[in-house]
Amino acid sequence: MSLWIPVYLVPLLLAGVLLYFGRRRRVGGDPHCRRCNYLLHGIESERCPECGGSLSPAAIVRGEPRRRWGLLIFGWLVVLLVGSLWATDAIIRLQGVDWYQYEPTYFVLKDLNSNQIVTAQRAWAELVRRDAGGSLSAQTRDRLVKFALVRQGNAKVPYNSLDMDSVNYLGNRAAANDLAQEEMTKFFEQAVRLRLVVRPKVLAGDPVPYAALHDGLGPSSGFWTKLTMNGVAIDGKNVRGNTGGYSAFGSFGSGSSGSLLECRTPGKHAVSLTFRIEIFSGAFDAPGSTPLYRSDRTVTGGFEVLATRPANLIQAVFDPKRAVAIKAAIALEPLHFNAGNGNSFTGSIDFRTIPVNFAFDVYARHGGTEWSLGTVTCSAGTGPWDCSVFGKGDASIPPTVDIILRPSEKAARETVDEYSYWNQELIYQNVPVARP
Repeated sequence: MSLWIPVYLVPLLLAGVLLYFGRRRRVGGDPHCRRCNYLLHGIESERCPECGGSLSPAAIVRGEPRRRWGLLIFGWLVVLLVGSLWATDAIIRLQGVDWYQYEPTYFVLKDLNSNQIVTAQRAWAELVRRDAGGSLSAQTRDRLVKFALVRQGNAKVPYNSLDMDSVNYLGNRAAANDLAQEEMTKFFEQAVRLRLVVRPKVLAGDPVPYAALHDGLGPSSGFWTKLTMNGVAIDGKNVRGNTGGYSAFGSFGSGSSGSLLECRTPGKHAVSLTFRIEIFSGAFDAPGSTPLYRSDRTVTGGFEVLATRPANLIQAVFDPKRAVAIKAAIALEPLHFNAGNGNSFTGSIDFRTIPVNFAFDVYARHGGTEWSLGTVTCSAGTGPWDCSVFGKGDASIPPTVDIILRPSEKAARETVDEYSYWNQELIYQNVPVARP
């Protein structure tokens, strides 16, 4: 309202004044017919000879009519200017209105199934807005759930914004207990997807590396998931060990858990892992939490134990031209040594860029003494990775040590996907050792 007073009202008042003083006015004292302005000098008739109107005193006016054309023209120019400004302002305001919010729900639902992601995203946001406002019918709300479940089931990495918005909508409905039981089950079932990766060929006597990979698309907050391995079988026979451990992770997302199996019989074999999946809401990993969803799921894979080593089982790679760049791709954090914790070493190796497969045994060295810090492996094209190392030292650990990354074919063979490895020892001198 504050803009209308100075911008429109004041000029309109000025135009009114100009038009008022520029209107027709009579000058002089000659009598005229009010109706047709006929000059009435010497007329004795009771009617105007021009128009025939009655010449009563009220029908006779004095003076010749005159207009102030300058004031009239200027007044109308002001009116036109104000009118054009008002029209422009109205157009701008109308253009700023989100007319889509007035679109019938039937047409917005049609947009939701558009192949254009921008159109579908806009339709989804509008429907969710209407749902929050309570203006959608129960049938339309059911259609939103069905759409979101299909979107969740078909989503692939990298997820787009419509994928995330859909599952967050489902998460909100689930948290409010506003989903049918079969919808709730499908929602949680699709939120965690499992698959098993096993190294396809291993030498007799080597352990069999495997990784259980989990991914899926679930709400960004409000839930957490627990995976418990309940069984491992090779060729249908249960394998003792490797069971009972669990991993818990907030919300949903991707991850993996892996280990090694023993199978010394040459030939092809099948392996299966059984996991219990539990999904909770509330505080992460809180003791005594009751799951909203629980399911046992089995994933399978295959491998072959080779009685003799083929020539192309694994390849050592070294290119002197790349040696400097390879070493620069790895950064070491300071080690931490805690004498009060059994003379333990802990540290971290950062793989910034991973142009080749890495498989190293890691050592800390001072003088002629070496302390093992474990094994690190990274596959080319992945990362960046932050790999932890740990080991045992002794009280003679100095303030700095050299860290040695020694190529290890054995470490590469114990991965699920490395068939080559960088075959050059890397030495990082004077790495600080922090003490508590």
